[in-house]
Amino acid sequence: MMINLQTYLNWVEDKINNSNLESFSLDINESKVKMFVKRDDLIHETISGNKLRKLKYNVVAAIEQNCTRLVTFGGAFSNHLLATAFLCVEFQIPLTLMVRGEELNQFSNKILSYCHQQGIQLIFLTRDNYKTIKRKTGVHYLGTEKCWFIPEGGANSEGVKGTEEIIDGITKFDIYVVAQGTTTTSIGIYNKMSDDSTLYVIPALKNFQSKDEMISISPSSDYRKKLISLNYDEMGRYGKKTSALSDFEKKIKNQIHFELDPIYTLKALYAFCKYTSTNHSELLSEKKILFVHTGGLNQKWWE
Repeated sequence: MMINLQTYLNWVEDKINNSNLESFSLDINESKVKMFVKRDDLIHETISGNKLRKLKYNVVAAIEQNCTRLVTFGGAFSNHLLATAFLCVEFQIPLTLMVRGEELNQFSNKILSYCHQQGIQLIFLTRDNYKTIKRKTGVHYLGTEKCWFIPEGGANSEGVKGTEEIIDGITKFDIYVVAQGTTTTSIGIYNKMSDDSTLYVIPALKNFQSKDEMISISPSSDYRKKLISLNYDEMGRYGKKTSALSDFEKKIKNQIHFELDPIYTLKALYAFCKYTSTNHSELLSEKKILFVHTGGLNQKWWE
């Protein structure tokens, strides 16, 4: 892999430095509540938010292990696939994408077409085959080529290491709120927050077992700090914007200065506001709260 490690790290840090810590206010229970937001959505237009953080040390590991190709996994509309593709195009890294769904092809949507046009290898897997290998991580071979495998969503120890840096220097908050997909970002924040802080995670999937999934990715964490998972029926299925979410989005439109995506961050802010407005209002007046904006997929890739 013909990449200068320091050049790569300088580029990544330059992008990550776009992430600001900003304040905002919401009307909750007829009171103006001040919160803070970590603007990881500003990191990069396409390699947005936690995606670049999760890729950061995976690429470092690939370079250090003298791998010549990256391999990773995702669905047809995966933020992670798109982010990995953009990063590999930027640094001319050979890339293979294992895509869930044997019925798909390189022309099925804009993301897959872009990857095909950039010379990225696409392998379409049955859902059963995909499920058996989507967590593959580290050094493996495709034929005779030494490759670095990144599991679905960047959910490995290298991904966790990158997300731990989200709250570097800002561990003074009582409460952290974050949307949850693979749980990689949740683990990173959890590992670095102070012992007396609380992490609120909001899974994008219904009936998701947050702690069990976090343990499966990072069993070395002690999980003694306070962790609360919020999931409400009215948030609906993955990728679907319900009427409750739409109403909430309209309500807060003029109260916040940043965009939210319906799959992750809109659900996260909705769930936390609902939780605190029903018998937990003391959190809003007594605690310092950080909402972590993990980015989202640029709308143009869905059209």
